[in-house]
Amino acid sequence: MVFAFCFLPKYDPKRKILILMGMKKVLKYSLIIVMLTSACREDIDLPLDTTYQRIVIEGSISTDTTSHTVMISKSTDAYGRQEIEYISNALVTISDSINTYYLSEIPGKKGHYQTEPDVFGVVGRTYTLTVEQVDIDGDGVFEKYTATTRIVPPFRLDYIRIIPFNTSRTKGHLVLIYGKVPSDRTHYMIRVYKNQSLLTDSIHEVPVINNVDTTYVYGDMFCFLNDNRADEKLSDNDTITIEMLAIDENYRNFLSALDDEYGTRSPLFSGPSANLPTNIMPSDKAVGYFAGYAISRSSAIYKKNR
Repeated sequence: MVFAFCFLPKYDPKRKILILMGMKKVLKYSLIIVMLTSACREDIDLPLDTTYQRIVIEGSISTDTTSHTVMISKSTDAYGRQEIEYISNALVTISDSINTYYLSEIPGKKGHYQTEPDVFGVVGRTYTLTVEQVDIDGDGVFEKYTATTRIVPPFRLDYIRIIPFNTSRTKGHLVLIYGKVPSDRTHYMIRVYKNQSLLTDSIHEVPVINNVDTTYVYGDMFCFLNDNRADEKLSDNDTITIEMLAIDENYRNFLSALDDEYGTRSPLFSGPSANLPTNIMPSDKAVGYFAGYAISRSSAIYKKNR
């Protein structure tokens, strides 16, 4: 698992975020990583009742010039073992105050819709996703679903550094992040790649950083790559790439709620589960999220003997 940390106003154990003020960085890194690598968990399955079926919409638009994807399916029971039922032949559009983009279903991938590859989002604009010509409840009447999201200013990722990190309990490398924080209060998702292979390939492994109370980050935001994991262990000339995805408050709240419901519970006997927030309307008939984010990147090549 990739851990990410930074200076923040609070400790969030579910997102591996911790503040330690007034300490030398080496001691700070040691305490954080020892705490997290010594944690344990046990999964317990509880019987849950069945509810009515909802539409599930997952999608995003970013500042990258690429084909942006929206996936549409039907909900299943929490512990359902049936395959996901994707929805074909929907009319899907993404629009702002200037342009409307029509998404086409990907051949051979039912329920997966994409824009043309020359589409990109613009910082500061609000985007509306519209899904039409679907009939989730099977009453013969088409329904319409909408969601809005805003692309917030990006983190200016100047460069990253890779340094070895060893203690008596763990061994690996730190990827230190250096860059300028935007003036707007912004949250971040971090994606970590090793030789173009995504290490944080699960939503529960993607670190989420709260807004940072500083104008520039001097390596106090960092990720830890553990040598005990084969996919994270570095060899000479490996390339590490960090992506910083600037996200708004609403999407950050969705990710936090998702981790609360499906991640490790703390304390153990927490309150009952609740429906996740969504920006898809009508919210009583839909789950999922349509997100927007600005992306910044930086890469570094690991040199073993440097």
